[in-house]
Amino acid sequence: MLDERGGTPLYMQLYQEFLGHILDGSWGVDHKLPPEMELCRSHAVSRITVRLALDKLKSEGYLYRKQGRGTFVTKPPIQQRLPAFYSFSDGTPTGGKPKSRVLGLRRQSCPQRVAERLEVETDTEVFRIERVRSLDGVPFAYEISYVPCAVCPALTARDIEQKGLYNSLKLGGQLTVDSARESFEAVIAEKKAARYLEVAPGAPVLHIDRVAYCAGAVVEYCSSTVRGDRVKYEIMLNK
Repeated sequence: MLDERGGTPLYMQLYQEFLGHILDGSWGVDHKLPPEMELCRSHAVSRITVRLALDKLKSEGYLYRKQGRGTFVTKPPIQQRLPAFYSFSDGTPTGGKPKSRVLGLRRQSCPQRVAERLEVETDTEVFRIERVRSLDGVPFAYEISYVPCAVCPALTARDIEQKGLYNSLKLGGQLTVDSARESFEAVIAEKKAARYLEVAPGAPVLHIDRVAYCAGAVVEYCSSTVRGDRVKYEIMLNK
């Protein structure tokens, strides 16, 4: 029962109750929630209270709505803590093991804008690696990476799919990627990225630029389009 005289707003109490059902597995993936009016009656609250609780869960990636069908539980969002170096290929805090599908890998001269980030000349030969990352069959990132061919000449698409890019660089080029610099920007999904991410063109997404280093030397530049409803970043700020 909700406590009307408690210090916690009713919508937050309802949010916490629903979130508990999701986290303990009582409401599994694709579980359909009762209609809003039914939730209003069963919890003796207003529709706006129910809507606020559901909207908060939806914004955090726990629920999705289907037009004319209702509200359903989705897979928990992938959470990444930013103070430390991370790689999706090493698994996620949600317990899933992401899969990487390489759409294309080719050698080419380095584009100007990429050369600046890789700190190489434009006539430098690089690998252009295009891939989609997914968790439990649901895509969450569309990426294009550039790696100087000289750092790992035998790099293959099969290695990247089976071992991950950074593990492939370690095994094939004796390079351990130990740090990275990232920038984040809220954008809308372009047509190609939207197709691979299974979202509508123009949907809000996160664009991430990453420059990765090994012992201070740049070994990768990656441009990623990430579904905001599938990935959640967390950072601790200390004074």
